[in-house]
Amino acid sequence: MATLSKAIPQLTPGATMVIHQVCKITGYTQDQILGRLRYQELITARTAVAIVLKEQLHYSLAKIGVCLGRDHSSICSNISGKKRKNEKGKEKRRLAAQAIVEKVVVPEEYRRKGLHADELAEIRKRMMAELMLKLEEQKATRQEAMRQIEMKLERMRVMPRLKKAKLTVTYRDAR
Repeated sequence: MATLSKAIPQLTPGATMVIHQVCKITGYTQDQILGRLRYQELITARTAVAIVLKEQLHYSLAKIGVCLGRDHSSICSNISGKKRKNEKGKEKRRLAAQAIVEKVVVPEEYRRKGLHADELAEIRKRMMAELMLKLEEQKATRQEAMRQIEMKLERMRVMPRLKKAKLTVTYRDAR
């Protein structure tokens, strides 16, 4: 008998804050939003949470999935609002979720800070410089390792020749 694996939600402080606000707006509990029930209103509330986490907190789909105890592909499907043959009302659900999203207020401390272009350029330069230093170190260690390997290989090539030479010398001496 096959069992379904159930992902355990791992909430971040930002996700917890968003879920609590959506709970206040919709009247559902945190357990219901994170649970497995698939009532249309619950799905709308989950979609609202996912949209806020994606658009305002800039979480990745995988991180949102971890927070809500779902797969990232489910989150992507939920957020997109695209309609397939067998799905009815997905656009309506997205619009309803958007209405909830507009009521959610995310404090500045949870938002990612935007950087100016010159700050980004400076960070990029610093990261490139660090990367180049690492590559130079790796190149030096790689060259040292190759030199040691070559020395070992050379010893392995020379040793059998020396043994053969000694054997042939002793053989000639024995005649």
